[in-house]
Amino acid sequence: MTISIWLSVILTLVVILAFVSGKFPMSIIGAFIIFAVLLFNLEPTNMVFAGFGNDAVVILTGMFVVGAGLQKTTLIPKLAGILKKYSSHPRWLIVILGVITFLLATATSAVVTLLILMPILQGVAKEINIKSSKFLYPLAVISYVSTGSWFLGVGALNLSFSSMMTNLGAKTPLSVNDFLITRIPLVVVVIIYCATIGYNLLPNKDPKNVDDEESSQQSQAIDTELPIRKNIVGIVIFFATVILMIASSYIGMKSYIFSTAGAILMVICGIVTNKEALKSINLNLIFFIAGMLALANSLQYTGAGKLIGTGVAGIASNIHNHFLLLGLFMLIPMIMALFINNIGVMTIFVPLWTSACLQMGLDPRGAVLGLIFASTARCISPVTSTTLAIVMNPGGYSIKDFVKVGLPLQLIALVVGVIFIELVYPL
Repeated sequence: MTISIWLSVILTLVVILAFVSGKFPMSIIGAFIIFAVLLFNLEPTNMVFAGFGNDAVVILTGMFVVGAGLQKTTLIPKLAGILKKYSSHPRWLIVILGVITFLLATATSAVVTLLILMPILQGVAKEINIKSSKFLYPLAVISYVSTGSWFLGVGALNLSFSSMMTNLGAKTPLSVNDFLITRIPLVVVVIIYCATIGYNLLPNKDPKNVDDEESSQQSQAIDTELPIRKNIVGIVIFFATVILMIASSYIGMKSYIFSTAGAILMVICGIVTNKEALKSINLNLIFFIAGMLALANSLQYTGAGKLIGTGVAGIASNIHNHFLLLGLFMLIPMIMALFINNIGVMTIFVPLWTSACLQMGLDPRGAVLGLIFASTARCISPVTSTTLAIVMNPGGYSIKDFVKVGLPLQLIALVVGVIFIELVYPL
């Protein structure tokens, strides 16, 4: 075993420990990876910095700005207003809430969706004399599991996971629709569970008052308005960008061309200012993605990924049932996601599971989709789920409440995920 392989393995372990500690921002972890890879010459310099020019990073940057423009239009508040029509049927309200939350969170983010809908839900709960604790947990979980389902917002990361997989030798890449197809069953399970079993298990508590800063954030998220003309233009730009990105593979153009064009139009047309556009771009996440792509490349270049894959394959070689094998591939990241940021879990395990599958002669697509499914199904820990942390105070929840409601949901999601993914994307 060469020294470069050992260094790549050690670097991977250090990155995992950095996530577990929770003391380091994602940008610092990404920058550290780039520095370490350059310092120890684990791959050519051009490969190290290639992550910043990766298609996924370019798309992500553009969609941050397009998403910021969408948040300033009236489209989101109007969709949220539909909830009030179902105030007399609380369980159906959760179902309607789930559909709207899925659409909003897919287009924007979990936190933005939560801050928009939470005050509306609290008002509806008060009007129908039902504690808001019955609604806030479903809102938090549905918004979280929906974010990143497609290529919008942080969903652009999905393309980087596909890039990691193919860089390691996978023959068939994943499309953005593959990620959406496997996420829909999770969202459906969460919605049905929260409207039935979860509704009975959720506490019936009086909400606590949110602090002034949180109230201010909610108010800003809801009250942002544009002139009528700009409002229409912003909505048109958003939908045109989405439609053209969907059709990009059919017209022979790269998706990042349309995401970049959409971002530019949002600024030129005055939907967002230049300052707002720059502020919407999450450099923390971009540095992190570039670093993790460099780590994946180093595992490939030094042969460490093949070595780790061989080790995992050796452990899993005695499991001949593909359903059980996929269950193992999903259970490990699901547990780790309770303690580590789910993006970190995904980017760490994509190259590991891909290498393991290739060593066993299996199609890695199911394993990659399975681990993304599993690491997204976080319904217990407010430590790694921002949305659960936000609703904990206004919903009057305790950790015990989250475990009581969330543990059965995670187990159900695991079983459904294993069955669905193995049938649609068999190993």
